[in-house]
Amino acid sequence: MKTNLLIIFIFSFLFTSCIKEKTALNFNMQQGKTYGLEMVTVQNITQTIMNTEQKIKNEMNVNMKFKVIQKDTINKFYDLEVWYEKIKMSINSDNFNIDMDSEQAGKTDNIFANMMNEMLNKPFHIYMTEKGKIDSISNIDTLFSTLFNSIPDIGQDSKDNILQSLLQNFGSEAFTGSFESLTALFPEKEDEIQVGKKWENTIVSNAMLNFETKTQWKLDKFNNDGIYLTGKAEIKTLEGDSTMAESMYNTRYELNGTQTSSFVLNPVSKWIKEGTVSQQVKGKVFANNPMFGKESVEWPMTFTTETVYKGIEY
Repeated sequence: MKTNLLIIFIFSFLFTSCIKEKTALNFNMQQGKTYGLEMVTVQNITQTIMNTEQKIKNEMNVNMKFKVIQKDTINKFYDLEVWYEKIKMSINSDNFNIDMDSEQAGKTDNIFANMMNEMLNKPFHIYMTEKGKIDSISNIDTLFSTLFNSIPDIGQDSKDNILQSLLQNFGSEAFTGSFESLTALFPEKEDEIQVGKKWENTIVSNAMLNFETKTQWKLDKFNNDGIYLTGKAEIKTLEGDSTMAESMYNTRYELNGTQTSSFVLNPVSKWIKEGTVSQQVKGKVFANNPMFGKESVEWPMTFTTETVYKGIEY
């Protein structure tokens, strides 16, 4: 009898030890609570045009706040009030340098610093599923409502060009793609996931270029300190939909590459604690010079991008 009980005990122990623990992978933020996010991006571009190599370095540092206005547990949606607290951007090359730092507003005669400052603390709303997909964005135009108040003497054509450029980085389509790249991490059809489980998500980014990113995610581990996710992705410009107007040229991009991601999430809220995303992309650029006909010029382009994220809960 004792032998039978011992066998049953050993079998039960082995069976339960083989069952992997699961964790829920969906946002669980609290209504009324505010969550912060800092993003630091460094991008290095190399392109060779007419046998001349050009190198461009883009840097961006952004601080944002997200307040949960409503948590709809029935429809599994969040209404988030969002605002920028810091915007710093720079473009540096052999031919030109542009610095845009909201923290320098009023300290220099840099008009771009003043414009960045005008975009701060202007709330807009995003409606997001608990899986991190954005359903809609409202009132994002408020970001640009007082953009030119500090530089009233600028001409209308210049205003239009500046606004168009900012929309490519901060408009609703650009925001959706960039934000989903760090929130739409979770499996769409499963709520609880075992360690070692893999799943795939696809994100389309409609910023200055239209990229499709297909990522295979993996749950590496979870404990009281965090939930650890890694991702490997293939990225490419969308065929027939990757044009961008640049001065007198109409430019088309055919680019593809890879992306690796690593995130640590808060084990309760699933808000980002920290993360890193690295991209390596290469391909060709085709330009339409109206003097010589359609796609009369082409050149190679490569770029690497690394973004570091740090989250905080208030």
